[in-house]
Amino acid sequence: MKIPKPYNKSQLSWALFDWANQPFFTVVTTFIFAPYFVNQVVNNAVDGQAMWGYINAIVAFSIALCSPIFGAMADVRGPRKPWVAILSVMCAVASCGLWYAQPNGNILIPLISFGIATFAIEIAVIFNHAMLPTIVEEKRLGRLSGFSWGVGYIGGVVALLLLLILFIWADKPLFGLNKDLYEPERISGPLSALWLIIFTIPMLLFTPDVNKSNEKIASLDTIKLGFSNLKNTLTDVKAYKNIWTFLLARAFYNDGVLAVISFSGIYAMATFGWDTTSLGIFAILINIIAFFGCLIGGAIDDKFGSKTAIRVSVWALFIALFGIVSITKNSALFGLIDFQASNNAAFLSTPAQIWFMGFGLILGMGFGPAQSASRTMMVRITPKEKITQFFGLYAFSGKATGFLAPLAIGIVTASTGSIRMGMSVILVFFFAGLAMLHLVKEK
Repeated sequence: MKIPKPYNKSQLSWALFDWANQPFFTVVTTFIFAPYFVNQVVNNAVDGQAMWGYINAIVAFSIALCSPIFGAMADVRGPRKPWVAILSVMCAVASCGLWYAQPNGNILIPLISFGIATFAIEIAVIFNHAMLPTIVEEKRLGRLSGFSWGVGYIGGVVALLLLLILFIWADKPLFGLNKDLYEPERISGPLSALWLIIFTIPMLLFTPDVNKSNEKIASLDTIKLGFSNLKNTLTDVKAYKNIWTFLLARAFYNDGVLAVISFSGIYAMATFGWDTTSLGIFAILINIIAFFGCLIGGAIDDKFGSKTAIRVSVWALFIALFGIVSITKNSALFGLIDFQASNNAAFLSTPAQIWFMGFGLILGMGFGPAQSASRTMMVRITPKEKITQFFGLYAFSGKATGFLAPLAIGIVTASTGSIRMGMSVILVFFFAGLAMLHLVKEK
């Protein structure tokens, strides 16, 4: 992979943090641990998806509530890297608790462990994003942002391949893990923890940080300051209707993106009975396509603007998800296309699975640009003298409503008894985001 120039060591080390944290989202949140938890620990797809929705909603709400507090602590006390280090260790320790998710076993331990780990890594990502304007000139923010997303997707693929080859596909898994007890799936938590710690080190060593403040502030005052800063920023942004509209639009479509990432693996396993190997192959293909999607999205961003890149990306996600929820084992497009009934569960052995894979690859193309172009868009529409302040609000807005999509999925799944209906809720978030984005002016 050719590294775009002129990225220096500090910028590459910063981007490597996406390489470090992405395996947690790829291996744990989406394709390996989450489907295993739903189908083997809970042992009921409907109840499992509902529980997964509720825990993601709780975590997203907690992040939205706490992010201004942590942001104030960083602004007042200075350096971001110590927070990234502490939160990364916190995520790693909690991820090790996923090992105790035994088949038909205790549900509470893995849920709490996953919740703590997700909270910690998401807050760490916010601190890492806050470093971006301090390590690269404004005209190259978008390129470095897109590059880091692409590096993250490749990191997810590499980590997933290692897990599959060494543990899941191997006749004799490394360390003598027992496949009958699903230990190769359970080891995904500790392995993602080790990966995170190792590859966070370059950022901690080589990426410069802001200077430490000499100002001393009590913890309670920091909490008050956090909410005061958030209030001031919200008041300030009212004068910038265009920015406010964009943040609302992003809140909707970003909720949809995160929900698809969290639930796509669960949905595939529940619908077609795919095993971990099949999900692993699906994940690898999705992440490879996502990497190229980042490159294509970056080209669209540079040539036609960030708003166009986002719209193309979100429409691709909408169409792909619409296609996915239209598929059953015997039909596609809500029955317009019928297939011969088949009980064959082998990977891609039926027309329905092939249709599912096709729409899944379109999903992969849309993931990266929807997120990387959003950061670029924020730079384009924000006054230069307020870019740091509004980037803090940008980070907050990405989590403030993050509990709505998983909560809606959990409620609809539980009330209808249908994982298909639960997934369909995400379409509403994509459509709302596109509608709001239509009102945003890029300049």
